[in-house]
Amino acid sequence: MPTLLDAWPAVALMGLLVLLPWGITWLRRKGWQGTASRGQVLKLVGAVAVGPQQKVVTIEVTHGDRCQWLVLGVTPHAITRLDAVEAPANTGTPTPVPVESFQAALTAHRASP
Repeated sequence: MPTLLDAWPAVALMGLLVLLPWGITWLRRKGWQGTASRGQVLKLVGAVAVGPQQKVVTIEVTHGDRCQWLVLGVTPHAITRLDAVEAPANTGTPTPVPVESFQAALTAHRASP
């Protein structure tokens, strides 16, 4: 007849599985971001498919106050650095165009033959 002493490994595992999501949430609230928190920030700038399974991808890498763009060739078997350039200064979000000026430009474009 099994006793509670025989079942302690299963009970401990169940307790660990119940507490694991809580522990991860607590670590993230404390500022832990895993390996990406070492001062480097990666951001996808753009990607272009050049074949069925091949892409050219531009990644922005920020390390401290230095910002660099990496142009990478991506295939199912390898990632190759094609070029590395300093990122342009105006890589922020584009300025929005007012709706009125867009509507006026669209109306003027439609009216022209």
